Amino acid sequence: MNRASEQMREALVHMATQITTQSRLPLISNLWLSRLGSSEEGDQLLESLINSGITTLKYLNFGDNRSWWTNPSAMSILTQFIQCQTQLEELHLQKNNLNSAMATQILAAIRSSECMNSIKKI
Repeated sequence: MNRASEQMREALVHMATQITTQSRLPLISNLWLSRLGSSEEGDQLLESLINSGITTLKYLNFGDNRSWWTNPSAMSILTQFIQCQTQLEELHLQKNNLNSAMATQILAAIRSSECMNSIKKI
């Protein structure tokens, strides 16, 4: 990846983090955070999401962020975030090389949350 692309990705991660930490969030229904990069950036975004208070997502895409899931706490944060979503219809996690234990954690989070009634696609 060239330096300009890397700087753009870092700027996007920073912007997404800043948006999710605002005290007056707009209602967010779609969040597309695929192909964003390193595990450090993933940790930063996941932490900001869990602390954001966002509960209105219908579409969530974390596809193609393989390095994010190398940190064991990342999956825990993701499952906590999923459990907060009351209207989630689609969850995209393709191209992340998730193992069966990770998939089991995600499915358990969905089953124990209100989004179990709304989820249509995983």
